[in-house]
Amino acid sequence: RLFLYLLRTSFSIDESKLRCTILARDDASVSELTRYWAKETAIPVEQFYMARKDKRTVGKVARRSGFGTCRIEYSSTELFREVTSIGTILTSSGRI
Repeated sequence: RLFLYLLRTSFSIDESKLRCTILARDDASVSELTRYWAKETAIPVEQFYMARKDKRTVGKVARRSGFGTCRIEYSSTELFREVTSIGTILTSSGRI
C-alpha cells in the first residue's frame, strides 16, 4: 500500500504500466486472490500476470488463512533514474 501510495502521489505515472504477480499457496484459489488484490491495489485484473503457486505447500496445512503476496512492478527507466538520483542526493547529504 505504501509503495503504491508514494508512487501515485509523488510521481506522474502511467497506470497502464503497473503489473502484479500473485504468489500463493498451492491450494489457494487464484481467481479469488486476483479479485482481492485487484480491489486492494485498484489495478485492473487485465494487468495481472499469471499467479505463481508455491509447490512447497502441497499437502501442508496452512497455519493461517491468507491472501498470498502481491508483487507490484512499474516499468519505467525514467522513473528509476529519478528515484535513484533522489537516493543519491539524500545519501551524499548525510540525511540517511
